[in-house]
Amino acid sequence: MADHVGSGWVMILGHPVEKRTVKLISLVSLVCVCGAAGLYYISDQYADEAKALELLAANELSQSKSVKAIGRFGEIPIRHTTAVDIDLAAEELSQSEPVKVFDPLRELLIKHIAAVGYADLPAFLIRGEYHQQGLAELPFMLMVRAPGLYRQSLELGVRKIDSGYAQGAIWSNAQQILPTVGDSRLARENRLFLLLQLSIPALAWLDLKQPLQEHFDLLPATVWQQQPVAVIRNRSHEAPILHYIDLDTALEVGRSATVSAADGSEHLLELIFAAPNAEQPIAFPSGYECRLDGNKVNSVTFSKYEFDKWLPDVLFEPKQDPALLK
Repeated sequence: MADHVGSGWVMILGHPVEKRTVKLISLVSLVCVCGAAGLYYISDQYADEAKALELLAANELSQSKSVKAIGRFGEIPIRHTTAVDIDLAAEELSQSEPVKVFDPLRELLIKHIAAVGYADLPAFLIRGEYHQQGLAELPFMLMVRAPGLYRQSLELGVRKIDSGYAQGAIWSNAQQILPTVGDSRLARENRLFLLLQLSIPALAWLDLKQPLQEHFDLLPATVWQQQPVAVIRNRSHEAPILHYIDLDTALEVGRSATVSAADGSEHLLELIFAAPNAEQPIAFPSGYECRLDGNKVNSVTFSKYEFDKWLPDVLFEPKQDPALLK
C-alpha cells in the first residue's frame, strides 16, 4: 500500500495519514504540553506565595499578641519582645492572685521589693553616727519591725532622744527641742522629717494583695537629683510623700514632702539616701541626708547592721526621759 501513497501522505500504524494532519496534531500536542507545564509552574508559585503570606500573617499576629500581652503588664517601653518575656510575665501574673490586673504601680513595687531583698525579714537594728553642723558626731540607732513599727535613738551627752512611729502616729520624748505635737509649721516639719527617716523599709513591706490605689499613685517618671526616677505618691499620712525609685536599680533613692506655712508659702523636705553598702547582703541605704528647701539640715551614716533580729513591741512604745522634760 505504501507504493500507492503520494508524497503528501505518511503511513501510521498501517494507515495513510496526510502530512498536514500529522503536523497539526503535533502542534496541538506541543501547545497542550507547554500549557500544562505553564499552569503547573504558576500554581506552584501561587502556592509558595500563599504559604509565605500565611507565615507572614501568622508572624504578625504573634507579634501583635506579644505586644498586647506585655502591654498588660505596664506601660514600660519594650525594646525586644520574645516568647520568654511573655511566659515569664504570664507566670508572674498567675502567681499574683487574687489580683487580676498587673498594673505598672504593682510591677514597680515588685521590682523594688526584689531589689532591696529584705521583704522577708521581720525586723532589723542598725547603728551609725549622726552629723549636724555645730555638733560633735553622735551615736545613732534605728530599729524597725514589719510592717510599720519604727524607732530611732540619738545620744546627746547624758540625754537620749527617742522618736518613733507606732499605731499610725509619730511620737518623741523631746518636745522642747524636737516638738512633734500640734499644728505649727515646726511640729509638722518634725513629724514629716521623722516619718521620712524612720520608715525606710515602708515600700518593701507593703502587702501587694491589698488595693494599692487607695493610698498610692504612680506619677510620671522624672529626673530627681540628676537621675531618672519613677515616682510613687504615698497618701497614707497627713501630707503626701513622694518616693523616688531609680529606673535602673529599682532601689529607692530619696523621698520628699511639702509643708505649707501660715503665710501660704510652701517648704520642701527631702531625704536623700546614700548607696547601699556593697558588703551587706541586704540593699539597705548606707545612710541619708536631710534637706529643707534645698539646704542640708543633718545626715546619718550607718556602720553596723543586724538583720533578721527580733524586736519586741515594748521597744517601740513611747519613751519618756526626765532629763528632756526639764
